[in-house]
Amino acid sequence: MFPKDVDVIILDNNSGALFNESEKRAFEKWVRNGGGVVGIHGATHAHKGVDENNQAEWPFWYAMWGVLHKTGPKEGPLGRRGYADQVMMVNTADRWASNRPLKWSFERVEWYFWNYHANYGDKEIIAVADARTNQPLLPQYYPITWCQEYEGGRVWYTNMGHYAENFRQKEFIQHLLDGIHWAADSSR
Repeated sequence: MFPKDVDVIILDNNSGALFNESEKRAFEKWVRNGGGVVGIHGATHAHKGVDENNQAEWPFWYAMWGVLHKTGPKEGPLGRRGYADQVMMVNTADRWASNRPLKWSFERVEWYFWNYHANYGDKEIIAVADARTNQPLLPQYYPITWCQEYEGGRVWYTNMGHYAENFRQKEFIQHLLDGIHWAADSSR
């Protein structure tokens, strides 16, 4: 199901059950064999199944992202959705800060509240949002993009990208390209 000549799979705003049981095992094997995965916004909404003990129905999926969607945005001064927020690149390594300012305004956002996996702290945080103005229940500098090498593969996730117009914003497009190139890196 996941050919060896595919370097990266991009999951863009997926939700629900994406894979059946045999496809889950094939995906796990593909990642463990060096596959790269890029998740955009709703990818953490798929395969939820989180119970009261913060356990997912597919533990590999949950650990791969480090989070699963808990709820959507709460009511804030500018409503639940659609307001702008500042994005700040906190990891300034060349691979993350190329061709874009270190701070930029994201035109329209929807931030998630998470169920955190025990390994979330192992993630390399790339960008944060100054989210508290519009979402007072979130941390002041809310992590919105991170990555990790995971069980042989590479996983890059961003909570940005809910709205179609996000994909016309040059800073976001460059951010995605940097993540895709990192996840697809075959020189590891």
